[in-house]
Amino acid sequence: MPKPLIFISHIHQEQEIAILLEKELARIFLEGVEFFVSSDRRSLRGGDDWLREIKRALTEAAIVLALVSPRSVDKTWINFESGAAWLHKRIIPLCHSGLKPSQLPQPMQSLVGFDLHEPIDLKDLFQLIGDAAGLRSPANDWQVLARSISEVTLKFGALPTRPYGAHSCWVFPRSEDIGTVGALEKSLAQCSAIKIYSVGANFLWSATHLEMLEERIVEKLAAARICMADFTSNGIRSRMEEEPEHPIGVPGSEHLIRRLIRLESRVADPSRFSLRVFAHYPTYAMLGFDDQVYVYPYGYRSLGNYSPTFYWAGNDPAAKFFHDQFELVWHDARPAADVYG
Repeated sequence: MPKPLIFISHIHQEQEIAILLEKELARIFLEGVEFFVSSDRRSLRGGDDWLREIKRALTEAAIVLALVSPRSVDKTWINFESGAAWLHKRIIPLCHSGLKPSQLPQPMQSLVGFDLHEPIDLKDLFQLIGDAAGLRSPANDWQVLARSISEVTLKFGALPTRPYGAHSCWVFPRSEDIGTVGALEKSLAQCSAIKIYSVGANFLWSATHLEMLEERIVEKLAAARICMADFTSNGIRSRMEEEPEHPIGVPGSEHLIRRLIRLESRVADPSRFSLRVFAHYPTYAMLGFDDQVYVYPYGYRSLGNYSPTFYWAGNDPAAKFFHDQFELVWHDARPAADVYG
């Protein structure tokens, strides 16, 4: 009876992990399985048509093990070999070097994957292979194997600076840091569409910024929608009472609201400028300038006056989330003139 064939798919740079895995599988299953590892001279001999041999091995394989890491998950070759086996074979993603099974892209994420650095995952993996091959998986020290794999991955050098699946985001240390304020000024000066959702809109407490906003709206260089807190509501009042101090307080924020109401009346065109107030308990502030988004989280007993500020731009999913949230808040908010007019 022929031995079941296990195909190990990997990129060339990670061949040492593939060979280590092959040796451990052969040792534990007492040579009861055969392997195809494209980096192993025994799998591909001199003169072989390697593409034809890979196709043959994929056709004959009982199981395809796909080694995936932050370096290899997007590589054409891994996806080619996995895709070739997709319809008829058992494919098992084996994650390592920081990539987790939950981070795998679809359709690979729909498969049962394992983390090669986790002893319990190694135990379950070898048990699954043994069941599929009709072989018994003996006891083994999985901690030792996990450490061996980790030692090999360290030879590959530093991991990518950004975890797989993550999107880029700039973070300013404080909302009132000179770098944050400078970036906001530049965004305001260049944009054509403005969205602000904030308890007190502290960026506009500066006369320079408020006058710049007013000028761009009046000169028809930009359109703006601003949603501030309704300080007459109990929910907002209770939130403000949590603050140990506030730079301008409720009176200062209400003064800004009334000034913006006068701007709204002067412009007299809701498509160019509109002001609303919300009454729900706020958890963050957002300033949107075209496709740019700045977000200040509201901490415990702290509004966004001194919080870190997160910045996204373009089609980033996080930016889209906050743009969509603004539309929901805007829909439920009341015209400011109805409350303060």
